Parts: sequence; structure tokens; C-alpha cells
Amino acid sequence: MPGPRAPSDFTGLRQLTKTVWSVPAAAHPIAPAGSTLPRLAAELPHTFALIDPHHGAEGVARQLEELIALLTPTSVDLLDVGGDILARGDEPTLKSPLGDALTLAACCQVTAPVRLLVAGPGLDGELPADDVRSVLGTLVHTFAPKDTEPVSDVLEWHPSEATGMLAAAARGARGVCEVRDAGLLIPLTDAGKTHHHCVAIEESGRRLLSRRAASDEPELLELLADVLALGDEVTWGIDLADGGAALAITILLNHGQPVHYISGRAIHRACESYRGEGKTGAKDAAVIADQVRVRRDLHPLHATDDTVTDLKILTGRRTDLVADRTRTVNRLRAQLTGVFPGLERALDLTNTGPLTLLTGYQTPVAIRRIGAKRLETWLRNRHVVRPDRLAEIAIVAAERQHTSLPGEKLTAQLVHTLAREVMVLNQQVAELDKAIEARFRDHHAFDVITSMPGLGIILGAEFLAATGGHMSAFGTADRLAGFGGVAPVPRDSGKISGNLRRPQRYNRRLQRVFHISALFSIRHSEESHRFYDRKRAEGKRHTQAVLAHARRRVNVLWALLRDGRCYELAPPKALTA
Repeated sequence: MPGPRAPSDFTGLRQLTKTVWSVPAAAHPIAPAGSTLPRLAAELPHTFALIDPHHGAEGVARQLEELIALLTPTSVDLLDVGGDILARGDEPTLKSPLGDALTLAACCQVTAPVRLLVAGPGLDGELPADDVRSVLGTLVHTFAPKDTEPVSDVLEWHPSEATGMLAAAARGARGVCEVRDAGLLIPLTDAGKTHHHCVAIEESGRRLLSRRAASDEPELLELLADVLALGDEVTWGIDLADGGAALAITILLNHGQPVHYISGRAIHRACESYRGEGKTGAKDAAVIADQVRVRRDLHPLHATDDTVTDLKILTGRRTDLVADRTRTVNRLRAQLTGVFPGLERALDLTNTGPLTLLTGYQTPVAIRRIGAKRLETWLRNRHVVRPDRLAEIAIVAAERQHTSLPGEKLTAQLVHTLAREVMVLNQQVAELDKAIEARFRDHHAFDVITSMPGLGIILGAEFLAATGGHMSAFGTADRLAGFGGVAPVPRDSGKISGNLRRPQRYNRRLQRVFHISALFSIRHSEESHRFYDRKRAEGKRHTQAVLAHARRRVNVLWALLRDGRCYELAPPKALTA
């Protein structure tokens, strides 16, 4: 019988906390339910805690909090094979998002630090590997054969296909595996390893060299010299644009070598037209070399200037901090709702004033005890804006609740801690914004980009970070719009024409810049608002009208960057001879 298991589905469980039970080897599932947990407990030295999801995200969060109080871990590590836990929810290949969504929502409410780890991006076949990698942070571990030894016996019988493929890839297996239920073909690749495989071919396609080189500067320089000795003109192709390939790309560009990028998805599809079903690093390298030989539409890689590189680092860090702040605010709301729901409803916890209040007073009793006048004075001494208004809101909420809730004292301490964490994160984001602005102003296109309505300091910096600052790399405004996901793509066949759909492959970061800047422009620019109203009058939905406006803005921004001039309401008149 499929589905999650509750404690009532087992006999022989051991109670860990008030609502959490462990599954020992002696436990048995009650028919018709089945479970592999007792056998796992018998063969592995770990404790398996049964998390019951039937009470939703709040119930899972409550169980996690009990385990955190019992075990006092330094962090809660959430490990997902494949990365489908990062899905938006509307992907056509997504199969089972409920469990992941519940887990994420619950982890956003716990008080301990949470780390989300993804092993084997795209390995479960639910999300493309490139889409998963685009939102991941730094690499923390590379699986090796020794990592699979403690669980090798379990993998012989355990039904998890994704975990089995991850272990196979760690042991060095390469090729294409088929997911049993979905019939999807999943490639086991070498992305993220410590070595590169290089294949050199001549114009006729004859192989001249095939060698494995470590991602180490002396070996890469030796490989470069050997390849250059084979011919006068060399063109390089690579299936990674950063990360583990950053050193190799930088060495090639520093030596004046032309480098072209071809995505891993394109390589996988191209492999189907070559002889044989096997997949190895050597075969992938040979396919890349042959594709570079015959194709003329590949994306060239350029050395980015220091300003753009710094903006990539700074904006990436800012994204992480904003996500941390959002998670912490959500946890703060959840804790405050548990003891003082009226105050949680009345306060905007994204502002400094309410956060300052919560660092000192978190319960109705404490707020009533200090009184309106003294609370106002306390807030004013801490430079809170409009302290009289905030004190009045807090007193009114406190007067409406005279019931003391269970765990109020401990929860108040957690609210105090979380409020301080949010304030620290706010300070870090503000300091980072100043650093981004200072670095962005050093770029030659600063005045041009920020002259566009809706494109301020942060969005403008993210635009440079996403595009690299090289408009020549895209060729036309249409290609830039396609790269940013604001241009529809045709899906015609036979007699069917004019069938447009949303693109599936685009830069999510750049699309966010285009979309949010279009919204800001519609809100603050009369010309943009008129364009939006015209599209709505034509029968387009809100999202369609915003995307149409974003697409039009790409043309304008492209022309401004091409001509090196700032945005003006009236375009300059052409001079006549």
C-alpha cells in the first residue's frame, strides 16, 4: 500500500519524544502497509525517526523541533537526490512534489540552522540537471567509491533507484540508465569531477588526441601545449561554463584560445545520433569536439572584467542572505503565532521597529506590565520611527489576550533570538547593497542601465552578473530576450502554425530581472502603464501584458547599450544631410 507511514501503521516502535517514534529492527508494519525501515534499522547503525506528515507542515515542524530539543544538533541537513525539492511545482516532469514541499515548509519554521544539500543534480529524472545546477551554491563534497561502502549491502535490495544510481556514479559507472516507472533515460556523467577528458580531432573528424587531465594548472598547461602542437588553429569546446571548469576556461582564455560552450543537455541529445549506447568521459569529449567542428551557432565564452566578476559574487551572496532572511522571518512568525497571534497579525516583521519591539517584549503579560508610556519611551530610546503608534498597536493586542499559552517562556526567548537574527541579516544586506552600488558605479554602462525606468542599482547589477556585460555575445536583442525567457517560442508542425508557448530553457536569474523591472516600470512610469493598459484592453491577462512589456523593454535596453546613450522619453531625431 503506497503512501507515508504513521506510528499507527507499526508495532514495536520506541518513543523518542512526545510525538516522534523511532523504528527499531524489531518493529513490524501492520498489513496491508509495508515498509523498509525495520530492515534498514537492522542493517545500519543509525536511529530512524518516523516523521508523520499527516498533520501538515506545522505538524512536521513540531516533530522536528522536538528532535532538535532532544539531540541539540548544530544544523539540520536536508539531503535530496536529484534536486526536485527545488522545483517550483509546475514542471511537467515533476512526479511527487508533496513530500518535498511539506519538508521544506516545515524546515523553514524550525529554530536550528538548516542546510539543503543536493546530490546528483537531475539524477531522479524529475528536473533537468542544468536547471538544478543553476540554483545551487558551492560544492561541498564529491562522492567517491569509499562513500558507498557502508551501505553497499543495503543497495543490493533497497528499491530507491535514484540512490542506487548515485552510488553507481560514485563507483565510476558511466552510461544511460532508464528510470523504471517513468521510462526516462538518465545519464551518469562526470560533471563536477576533479579531472577533464580532452579529445582533439582535425577538420576531417580523425582523432588526434584523447587524454585525461587533472583539474590542476601544470597538467592543464601541459595539455594546452600538446594540443597546440597538433595544428596552427585550435577551437575549444566545453560543457561547463563555471564551477569545476573555471580554472580550465580561464587558462584557455588567458592564452588567447577561442572557447565555445555547449550545454550538457545538448551533448546528451547529440550522443543519440552517434554510434553505440555507452557513455564515457572520452565519448562525451569526442561528441563535444565533433559538435564544435560542425556547428557555427555555439555560444563563445569571454573573459569577464573584474567589475562583472565582483558583481556576480556580490549579487550571489545577496541572494543567499535574502533567502536566509525570508526563512528566519517565517520562523519568527511561526513562533510568535504560537504564543501571541494577535501581535503577529498586527506587526510587519520586515520593518525594524516591530523587530526592535520583539527583542524586548514578546508576550501579552510583559507588554501590559510595562504599559503604553514606558513602552513608547523604550522604543524611542532605540530610535524607532513613530514609537507612539507601535506602542499603541502592541498594547491593544496585549489587552485582547489574557490567556497564557503552553511553552510561552521558552518561545519568548526564541522570538527574541530570531528577531535579533533578522536585524543582523538586515544590516548585512544593507552593507552588501552599498558594496554592490560602489562596484556597479565603476562599470562603464552604469548610467545607461540605471537610466531605464524600473532598473535600479540591484536589478542593474544582477543584469550585468547574468549577462556578463557582453551584449555582442548575444548578437541581437531577440537572442537576449530568448536567453532571459521573455520571448515565446514557436511550436508548429505541419499545417499548425502560430502556436507559441513559454520557453523551457532560459536564465532564471535574468528573467527575474526583466520581470521585476517591468513591474516597477508599470507602477512608476506613465508610458509603461499606458502600454500595459493597451495590452490588457487587447484581451491579454496580467502576466501576458507584463511579459509583453518586458519583451519590449529588452529591445530598448539593447539599443541603449549598443549606442551607449541613456534612456529618454523622446528618441533623438535622425540628422538629415
